[in-house]
Amino acid sequence: MPPLVALALSGILALASPQADESVPALLQRQTQEMVDAITGGDAAVWERYLDPDVRYVDEGGAVLKKKDLVDGIKPLPAGITGSIRILAYDAAVHGGTAVATYVNDENEDYHGAKLHCQYRTTETWVRRPEGWRLIGAQVLAMRTDPPA
Repeated sequence: MPPLVALALSGILALASPQADESVPALLQRQTQEMVDAITGGDAAVWERYLDPDVRYVDEGGAVLKKKDLVDGIKPLPAGITGSIRILAYDAAVHGGTAVATYVNDENEDYHGAKLHCQYRTTETWVRRPEGWRLIGAQVLAMRTDPPA
């Protein structure tokens, strides 16, 4: 193999693989946190990067969304609304080039002065592509909480 081709190939592989000290579950958790941070920040480019072209994403309302729907839906929060989402209890199992992950989205929102807190159980399926791990499927379920006594 010519040296220039070998150098280019090694650069591509370095971009597509996790850091030497980062396991696949840690990489997927980091990518997932980047995606949820992009929701409140309105950064659709993050979702564009990590979603597989044929992704199927079932949101908490039961709608089945494709990549274009998801990417187009990422917008900055309107004036008067702020929020953050933390990933809790992240767990992923890797099976060759496929990984299944589950975690809790812990959402805190200030909606024009009203403090809201919601949690969602999310299950995702990721696949390893030449350009890196890409999300191919997800389902989000709202977690029920009892009202205050």
